[in-house]
Amino acid sequence: MFGYARPLKGDLLVREFTWYRAVYCGICKSLGSRYGQLSRLGVNYDATLLGVLLFSLRPEAPGQVAESCIANPLRKHPVARPDPVLDACADMTVILAWHKAKDDTADGFALRGLAARAVFSSARRKAAAVWPEMDLAAAEGLASLAEVESRPPGEDAPTLAAAAFGRVTGGIFGAASDRLLPGLDAAFREALRLAGDRIGQWIYLVDAIDDRSDDADNKNWNPFAGLDAQAAVEKAGGMLEALEAELDRTLALLPYERDAAIVSNIMQTGLPAVRADVLAGRKLGRL
Repeated sequence: MFGYARPLKGDLLVREFTWYRAVYCGICKSLGSRYGQLSRLGVNYDATLLGVLLFSLRPEAPGQVAESCIANPLRKHPVARPDPVLDACADMTVILAWHKAKDDTADGFALRGLAARAVFSSARRKAAAVWPEMDLAAAEGLASLAEVESRPPGEDAPTLAAAAFGRVTGGIFGAASDRLLPGLDAAFREALRLAGDRIGQWIYLVDAIDDRSDDADNKNWNPFAGLDAQAAVEKAGGMLEALEAELDRTLALLPYERDAAIVSNIMQTGLPAVRADVLAGRKLGRL
């Protein structure tokens, strides 16, 4: 599970990408140590964005350590040191993975959903006990999304469905910033919540247009199902571009202590590059 909200690697400095990967690996380590090795299957770039954002706004600089991992046991690489930010991103990961598995089961993907729920069920209970506000945001937002998906996809389906998923990620980003950045001005924490909402909308829409053809073949609900292929691409492209511009404006206002260049890369070049690849039908690989 890699995720869509990623940087454009070639435009990052080596030290910037090294730190980005260290956060990704730190989240993976947190998942494994706190929830078991199978939970590491959920690590993704979307959670890494939250981690980079939270670290970038803290007064104290996070540390790194060279470690090997289960995926590459013979070679050590930089990993972010254990930190509440990494734990929060791991908690977000298992909460979202469990709720998505629940939705998959209800939507007819019984085998996939049941398997994922088995992996993440215990982890989600533990994470929800630590972050009940994250779990509530996921439950309420995905319930709203299920309501939208219960109706035939009309002209407003992409907007309504994206808004529902945005409430999930907005609630999660807001909860994380309120607890982990208590010294940050309330207006900036609200900007983070808003950014979380918009990044969730962007992720939902790019995933929906990426899956449109497969969903049509398998008779699954898709917000763009009422449009022909070209019209769907044009509508998705316009909505995604508008969200990218809003995200860039919102996040540019934050008082960064470090790593503003990584955040800027993701917003200004990473998201547009992913959009271009997905709209052109090109499959995304791992960074």
